Amino acid sequence: MEATLRTAKLEIASEIGADIAYFTPPNEKRFTGIEAMALIATPLLIGFLKGLASKLVEKVGEKIGGAMGEKIGEPIANFVAKEMDTLFGKDKAAQDKLLEETHNEALQKVQTSRLSQADLQAIAAIVQSEMSKALSQKMPTHISERITAKVREEALKTL
Repeated sequence: MEATLRTAKLEIASEIGADIAYFTPPNEKRFTGIEAMALIATPLLIGFLKGLASKLVEKVGEKIGGAMGEKIGEPIANFVAKEMDTLFGKDKAAQDKLLEETHNEALQKVQTSRLSQADLQAIAAIVQSEMSKALSQKMPTHISERITAKVREEALKTL
């Protein structure tokens, strides 16, 4: 796996830290090692990159604003709410492969979209907001906001 993706995963895992309990069932033993947290960080990074990639190309030329946020928000919330559990169930090798594929797709779309940095940041903010709302169903809002801010920061560093 590419070093920048590995670093992003570990930075997000570090941010999850003691809040790992919000990502595991209440009756399950909680492993707190960095590898266990990285298994949780990877689906978060994949979810963010998928959300970003899915909207970049079709939004080229549109003005960033409320209507765009509404169009992006629902798919991201659905992805996080419905698909995250499936990703959490995958082993490390499967997660890493999916992360690399998703990253490459997002990178290609960022490069071909030719959006300004401001537009990319605006789309990333919307994706982060919707991801945070979805995660807030499982944890306090301030924790989901903190974790998704780190996911956004690290994901954008890889692009």
